[in-house]
Amino acid sequence: MGTTTALETIFYALPGIVAFLMAALALAVIYMDELQTKLKDQRAIRWIVAIVLIAMGMSAFVSDRVQKKEEQRTTSEMINKTAVDTATNLSPKVAAETASQVTEKLNKDYGSVMSGLYSQIASLQAQQENQNGLTRRQMALNYAPSADLIYAGDQLQLWNHGHGNLSLWGDKYDGTPRDFSGKAVVVGPGAYYYLLTDRLKPVILAKLGRDGEDRVTFDLYISTGDKKEYVMHTELWEVVKDGQVTIHTQNHGYEPVTVWPN
Repeated sequence: MGTTTALETIFYALPGIVAFLMAALALAVIYMDELQTKLKDQRAIRWIVAIVLIAMGMSAFVSDRVQKKEEQRTTSEMINKTAVDTATNLSPKVAAETASQVTEKLNKDYGSVMSGLYSQIASLQAQQENQNGLTRRQMALNYAPSADLIYAGDQLQLWNHGHGNLSLWGDKYDGTPRDFSGKAVVVGPGAYYYLLTDRLKPVILAKLGRDGEDRVTFDLYISTGDKKEYVMHTELWEVVKDGQVTIHTQNHGYEPVTVWPN
């Protein structure tokens, strides 16, 4: 790099050096005899003349060097500016054309494949939605109440036939206030909870005597594993014959509630 720079400097300086040498030679040829005759004994003046001639030549050399450097700098700046402007103007256009060509190529080569993939994705999404719907319905079925009230001698048994737990929050007999101990009873799937009828039979006998029958409502307050609350409406068919009490039960469904009725 240093050698190249030195050679370039010498090359650009050649015109000035040549001009300087030519000027000095011309002056020497023209005025040599005259200067030697007139200034033979005046050495100081001869030195001054020589210095002036040398300064004139050097000034021509320096001027030429400065001019060439300035021309080089100007040319380099113009080249750089042209390159930057060209790159700036072409970059967006080249990028847009490249993107367009790539998109066109992909659509041509893989359009049918992508279309098939989109169809498969749509089909999978539909299947997933159907599966989610089935899952939600299955979850709802798991929590749906399914119970029976059965009379078994001295008991009324609440059977849980569902897939999840049932919680019993008290009962209500024939319009009387709800009977609740203050703590819910949990009945697991396939299990039952019994209510003794030892206090109910005297009430029935007092109402019907030794023979008679009556139908009364009997509501059970239950909740499922998903925290939903229901009133299970049942009916008791009370039959008394010769002083013996028999109860037949009928279930009339579940009423969703947000607040337990009194």
